[in-house]
Amino acid sequence: MSLLSALDFLRQESSVNRDENTSQLDIELMIFYLFNLDRVSLYSNPPMIDLDSRKELSSMISRRNKGEPLAYILGLRRFWNINLNVNEHVLVPRPETETLIEIVLDKFGEDSLTVLDTGTGSGAIALALANERNQWHIFANEKSEKALKVAKKNRQKLKVSVNFIRSDWLDSFGNESFNLIVSNPPYIDKNDPCLKQDGVKYEPLSSLVSKQSGLNDIKKIILNSYNCLKKEGFLFLEHSSWQTKEIARFFFESNFLKVEVFRDLNGDERVSAALKS
Repeated sequence: MSLLSALDFLRQESSVNRDENTSQLDIELMIFYLFNLDRVSLYSNPPMIDLDSRKELSSMISRRNKGEPLAYILGLRRFWNINLNVNEHVLVPRPETETLIEIVLDKFGEDSLTVLDTGTGSGAIALALANERNQWHIFANEKSEKALKVAKKNRQKLKVSVNFIRSDWLDSFGNESFNLIVSNPPYIDKNDPCLKQDGVKYEPLSSLVSKQSGLNDIKKIILNSYNCLKKEGFLFLEHSSWQTKEIARFFFESNFLKVEVFRDLNGDERVSAALKS
């Protein structure tokens, strides 16, 4: 087998896999990861690929063609302005969730707040906020021990302050504990066709699917957050666009006020927030 430059390998495999799951960008990112390159280096001074590296790249491409998320293959995902370790025990953080980060940072400044990210998974939301607001006292909880292990590894890598706790939603927290609660909970119905999309079948189903047409966990969080929030505290939830009206109703039934809805970059209603009176 003759040696190829990384650039020739990229062009060859992009052509071979054009009708597969693996895109040219996927292959670029695999090369960047394996050789610690950036795009400029790849196109200006591409390294030669030896047999072992070629086998490793081919294995990555095979996994990607089977539908495994690139983030799991590389073990990394960029979210907001941080790099997160991810694996099959946590969801791959989505760009849509960055909407939640942006809204919260815009609404709350540098003043000290006590914040909870409930159902933290990889720690993406809590760690992104902690990286931007070192004056905030940030807590994050997760019921999965394996997911919490990933989150703690990310905290160690990023060197930010987040208190991770193993618990199911808000079961472990007392009354009036937080100024702000945020969450990206499971909100997909078990029969939703999106669960068959590329990559999704590899992700933990318990982090995606909720009962009652995807609303069960959201309802639980809204109900229990009211007591856990301090007066004038806020709850921010990510959800599907079709759930907006139901979520507003849950908020009002639970005595929240001033429900606001925010759209993501696709124009979809993605985040709802409400105030504890």
